[in-house]
Amino acid sequence: MYAMRVSETMCFDEYWNDPRFACKRPDAGVAERRCGDNIYHRDSATDEWIQAPGFHSNRDGGPYCAKLARDTNPPRVLIGREFAYFGADAVEIPGWFRPWGGVDYFSKIRDYRRRLPEGLRDGFVAWLEKLAAVAGGRAGNPAEPPNRPSGCG
Repeated sequence: MYAMRVSETMCFDEYWNDPRFACKRPDAGVAERRCGDNIYHRDSATDEWIQAPGFHSNRDGGPYCAKLARDTNPPRVLIGREFAYFGADAVEIPGWFRPWGGVDYFSKIRDYRRRLPEGLRDGFVAWLEKLAAVAGGRAGNPAEPPNRPSGCG
């Protein structure tokens, strides 16, 4: 489970080249950076996507194409300084958040934008802020990725 208040957006090449986010590039030799999320940029000669090897790639270091295709569409990065990340230690969303007015707003795993009714939004944000304060923003480590096939063919 991951939630973030978006404060800035940029394209992947801007994210890759921005010195503020160089530390977010994966580094297999540093446990904390093995899971860096600054993993995509385009080859300047071919305009093909490059996925840096790390936690998000295949175990052989090659690109995990299904993830690359999903992550780069739309081709922008969401930046946030306020977040709650629970990784392998994800918490259950309280039952009183679902369904709200017959709509299950939390059924999708990933969604860039979700307009919530004001009462639901305020309650959910307060719940997340409490969790983030207790965890310092991060309460768990990422789960290990499944063994993925090599190549994009």
